[in-house]
Amino acid sequence: MPGIEDLLREELQRVTDAVQREHLRPLRAPAPRPRWQLRLIPLAAAAAVIAVITVAALMTGLPSGRPAAPSSPASAAIPGFYLTGVFTKGSDGRPQTEAVIRDSASGRVTGQVRVLSNATPAILDVAAYPDDRSFLIGTTEWGASGREEYRFFRLRVSAGGQAGPLTELRSPALPGGYQVQGFAVSPDGKLLAISLLYNSPDGGTEWLGEMRVIDLATGKTRTWTAPVQDGHYFIPGPPSWADGDRMLAFTWQVSKNLTTSNTVMRGVKLLDTSAPGGNLMDSRQIVSGQAVPGTIQSALITPDGRYVIVAASREVPSGGGRGTVVGQISEVETASGKLARVLRTQTARYTSLTHFVLDGSTEVFSFDPAGRYALVQNMQFGWMDIGGRAPGRFTPLAGFPAGREVFLAAW
Repeated sequence: MPGIEDLLREELQRVTDAVQREHLRPLRAPAPRPRWQLRLIPLAAAAAVIAVITVAALMTGLPSGRPAAPSSPASAAIPGFYLTGVFTKGSDGRPQTEAVIRDSASGRVTGQVRVLSNATPAILDVAAYPDDRSFLIGTTEWGASGREEYRFFRLRVSAGGQAGPLTELRSPALPGGYQVQGFAVSPDGKLLAISLLYNSPDGGTEWLGEMRVIDLATGKTRTWTAPVQDGHYFIPGPPSWADGDRMLAFTWQVSKNLTTSNTVMRGVKLLDTSAPGGNLMDSRQIVSGQAVPGTIQSALITPDGRYVIVAASREVPSGGGRGTVVGQISEVETASGKLARVLRTQTARYTSLTHFVLDGSTEVFSFDPAGRYALVQNMQFGWMDIGGRAPGRFTPLAGFPAGREVFLAAW
């Protein structure tokens, strides 16, 4: 078997060949991003692919901090299909992005469709509609004016999992210099919540965090903004709905100062969209950054609003790079903000690569409409029982070996 260095070199060359420089979008001034948002950048994707080989080797023979429950046939209650995005190489040699539909019970590919964009490869965000038959896909491309424009598409899936054509929807006008952090469709399918980070309208260097709720039928929009305060800007993470179309939960990061992309994770906040006002700072913190061990990487509130499922990672002992990296998925009570239970733990011997992969691949992606099951990633990708008969039971999905990072997923 070739040495690990040779494998890494070959994989790096393959990724480099797939992403041709002349087809990449022009670079713009770097902007602050949450750590999980980095997974959507092609270069980070390349690094994650390279890390797959090393992580798999390092994890051989290493036990998980908490053994996963034996796999069992997928429950009929889980959605039939889920979507992931993949970077591929087209017949013309150019990098492209495909939305891939897979069977939730087996991970088997049932359909796929190319997401066309003049920005290659297209970088996607995705959310599921509550009908278990369609997905909302968002991507950025260059408009006729030379400015970036955000486009939304609806992808319908047949009863057998085949992907229909992408239908473009009316896209909201977003502020200049925006970065979409994530979005979510309300349980009734009528509203879209979208979180943003963008340059201040006066053309300055300040960054503003924002949450918008858009009526998908009328385009009517309500906005909450987090202004710069005491030399810091704020980043609202991907939103999730609770209590029907009323409450929105999202992670909350604070910059160390106005000129750096370094941020501190403060926890999870909850916005009451029925309350008056438009200051996002007035939203209530429901999970502290210290509620779980390590740094929160992502979080979603359960549809009933009772719990927040939190994905976090840490190094033990902290600092120094001489111990173990740990990824955990936990359940936190919304009412008290206290840790209720740890659902899953994965560990690996510390290296810069295992640290990178566990940070990037410890994530909770999406709930089923009832909030009983979640698509998660914690070195392995699969679905987890969070509110059924066996909380913490994890079923890995075929086609995604340990260490293979999935960049986005929804059902």
